[in-house]
Amino acid sequence: MKLRIRDIVRDGPIDLEEAIPSARLPLETPDRPELMGPVQARMRAEIQDGAAWAWVVARARVSIACARCLERYVLEVEPAFDVEAPTDQEYLDVDDDVRQQLLLSLPPQPLCRPECKGLCSGCGKNLNAGPCGCPPQDSHPGFQALKI
Repeated sequence: MKLRIRDIVRDGPIDLEEAIPSARLPLETPDRPELMGPVQARMRAEIQDGAAWAWVVARARVSIACARCLERYVLEVEPAFDVEAPTDQEYLDVDDDVRQQLLLSLPPQPLCRPECKGLCSGCGKNLNAGPCGCPPQDSHPGFQALKI
């Protein structure tokens, strides 16, 4: 989303809605979240106290891997933020800010559901699909005192 700052100065507050293509917002992180279609963004821009301000709300669907079972699931995020730019700049461009806010809105430990059982530490089977064939593991003897 890009606006000429001189247009904001000339016309006053500007409201803008745009579907930002996912190709313009690469989410390149080690856990590899993927945008599931364009990001719907709304922006209101105006001049306040000698600076250009934009208030932005973005809505996106992101495919991300569960931290326990590694299965991908879709998460909906809707970050809201503001951006300030000096009026001597030519453009107020918020694409990179939208990308950063999308990344910041993702959970640090994403879970497909709160009761996710994860993977078996012995064979690696997804325990949400059912029990694996591994024998039960004895806990460390130091933890026996904690059992009730």
